[in-house]
Amino acid sequence: RMRVVSVENGQIIGSKESIRKNDKKQCGVTLLNTGDIPSVEVMADGCFKLCSWELANYMSPHFDLVEMELYKVKVKEYADKAEEAANAAEKGDLDKAYMMYYAIYQKDAYNPELLYNLGILNEAVGNYSDAKEMYSGALSLKSSEDDYQKAVRRIEKALAYTEALKAMGVSVTR
Repeated sequence: RMRVVSVENGQIIGSKESIRKNDKKQCGVTLLNTGDIPSVEVMADGCFKLCSWELANYMSPHFDLVEMELYKVKVKEYADKAEEAANAAEKGDLDKAYMMYYAIYQKDAYNPELLYNLGILNEAVGNYSDAKEMYSGALSLKSSEDDYQKAVRRIEKALAYTEALKAMGVSVTR
C-alpha cells in the first residue's frame, strides 16, 4: 500500500493498493509439504517486485507505445471517402481525417469500423471521453471484435489515470 502525502499540510492526495498472491505450485497443484514452500521473506520479496512496478507507475508518468490500425470501411457507398480519410491520417493530417470520417458518421452512425476509427483519432489527440464513446459504440455493434475490446479497456485506463492525476491536483492539458 502506498500513499502520496502533501509535504505542506500532510493531506493524503493519492492512495494505491496492490495485492498479489504468491504460492509455489508444481504441475498446477499447490504443494502441501511445508519444506517445499519458499520462506515468507522469499515470497514477500517476489510479491514486492511484482507490486513495485504497479505502485511506481501510479506515482510517475509512463508511456506505452500503442500501434493503432485504422479499419477499412466496408460499406461500398463510403469506402472511397473512408480510404481518403485513412490516407490523410497516415500523413498526419488528423483534422482532415476526422472531418472526413465524421461526415460519413453523420450518414452512417451504425458502422463499427467507422466508430472505431473515430475512436482512434479522438484517442490520438487525448480526447478520451469521446474516444470511449466511439469505441463503446463499435463494441456494442460488434462485441466479438478483439481490437474493440482492447480499445475500450485501454481508454478506460487512460480515463482512470487522468482522474487520478486530477485528484492529486495535476492538470493535463492538450
